[in-house]
Amino acid sequence: MNIDALLSSPAAQVLGRALLHFFWQGALLATALWFFNLLARRASASVRYAAACLVLLLMPAMVVATLLNSESVSSASTGVSEVATFSVTRVAAIRAVADVVTTQVSRSAGLLGWVVFFWVVGVAGLTVRAVGGWMSVQKLKFRTQAATAEWRETLERLKRQVRVSRPVALCTSTLVKVPTVIGWLRPAILVPASAVAGLDALQLEAILAHELAHIRRHDYVVNLLQTAVETLLFYHPAVWWVGKQMRIERENCCDDVAVQVSGDALAYAGALTRLEEMRIRIPEAALAATGGNLLGRIRRLLKTESANEGTTRSSIGAMLAAALVVCAITSPIAAPAKQSPAPSPAPAPAATAAKSGGELLLQLYEESTEPELKRHILDYIGSSQTKAASDKLMAIATSDGDEDLRRQAVDYIASKSTAANLISLYDTVKEVDVKRHILDYIGSSREAEAAAKLLSIVKSNEEEDLQRTAVDYLAASSSATRLIGLYEEIPNVDVKRHILDYIGSSREAEAAAKLLAIAKSDPELDMRRTAVDYIAAVPNSIDRLISLYDESGETDIKRHVLDYIGSSPDPKAAAKLLSIVKSESDMDLRRQAIDYIATRP
Repeated sequence: MNIDALLSSPAAQVLGRALLHFFWQGALLATALWFFNLLARRASASVRYAAACLVLLLMPAMVVATLLNSESVSSASTGVSEVATFSVTRVAAIRAVADVVTTQVSRSAGLLGWVVFFWVVGVAGLTVRAVGGWMSVQKLKFRTQAATAEWRETLERLKRQVRVSRPVALCTSTLVKVPTVIGWLRPAILVPASAVAGLDALQLEAILAHELAHIRRHDYVVNLLQTAVETLLFYHPAVWWVGKQMRIERENCCDDVAVQVSGDALAYAGALTRLEEMRIRIPEAALAATGGNLLGRIRRLLKTESANEGTTRSSIGAMLAAALVVCAITSPIAAPAKQSPAPSPAPAPAATAAKSGGELLLQLYEESTEPELKRHILDYIGSSQTKAASDKLMAIATSDGDEDLRRQAVDYIASKSTAANLISLYDTVKEVDVKRHILDYIGSSREAEAAAKLLSIVKSNEEEDLQRTAVDYLAASSSATRLIGLYEEIPNVDVKRHILDYIGSSREAEAAAKLLAIAKSDPELDMRRTAVDYIAAVPNSIDRLISLYDESGETDIKRHVLDYIGSSPDPKAAAKLLSIVKSESDMDLRRQAIDYIATRP
């Protein structure tokens, strides 16, 4: 049986009709959830989460019900199309767009079959993506180390508080940047070393309580089921919107547990903020402490925003409008042959009907005044490969009034640009924060143009913070010789001091020689003192310190070196102190040497 026969089979026609009918069904379910959230904005996060789970469960159930009774559903489709006439002006434009599309697609036989074909392709692609995420999670399991006994004891105490009875492993991993839960039957919490170092004990305990709450609530398996529904019904915006509400409320529920355990919402909010700074993309099959809408979670914890403030009227309105457009297009196609034809739609201006979806998105972005809606539209613009979308991203990155939107546009540009394009964008942008964001991508590039640009930024008269950031990226892949050359070329004292930190941390012979030269002859006293500090930090450096003391002609440096000689337990240090007392011409240095001799054991 060839593909044409499959697509024109009765089974494919019934499935295609059910998939099309789900546009209005999903929109109605999402609208019901939106109204419930509006009424239950004072209720607990667990109530709103249960409602979102129920709606997401009903969505595939509606498709199954339509498959079992396609005849009765067709009449409901007609009813929904009639409801769309509530606004004559807007629906006239919607039906005009529908006329153009319907005219084009009606020329091809078996439209419902092709709907099924593209649905199968989309499900297959998303399934591969989900399996890839699951495999990434499996890799995390095999590159971990057991946490210290102290933190394992802390975890056992938190398990009792959160009421988790199952065994839970606590490990450290180099592949995650924030605490993350993986697994269901044998769950494990992965904690990066950076989180242990960057958070205090109370903050990290609150984060662990958050992860234990995920385990107690079986969120890992629920997340897998949610991913399955989103994969099967990927084509409907309502599915993704309901899924987003589930993720938001899921994190809110666990936040409530973490605050209950820690007793300090402010400290926990600070921990979330710190984790966001260390965050990278986490595979979807894992549950991380920074999941969901982090800013909304922090505002909720600090009682500055209601739990459902992120669910705006504009977002649900846009989703309903999209569903009405699809209903208008598909109602004459999805309805059975015996159905009466729909009334002729009112004509719309030709210019509106001729615009593509991409052009309409660009227009919507310009006309919208709500940052959250613009951010959502920008996601689609950023995913487009058209020149108009690329030009728009450049315009947003360089001139949009919202810094978050400029940074988001930079992210999309960087995902499909060469180092040369990023450098051009960097030179065009004026705002320091956006330039710093672009610089992160330039610094992560391994192209020769990127390294040359970093060097140019360090040598330029740009913002000092940008110069320091460029130094950080250069130092990550540079030898001591290159850093020394850079130190000698840079006129800015503060940037030179930043480079000196990297030279002082190097264990190459050239770095040691350069530190000695700086300590002896650098024009800046602060640089000379810093170089002395790095020389003294190297083990068995007493000979170099004594030599530096003898060769230095500056009292301030000799006094600084003498502090290290006097603190050394080496016998050579004691002999040098006696020599200074006997022969040093400066009385203050002799007195200082006597002080150190008197304190030696």
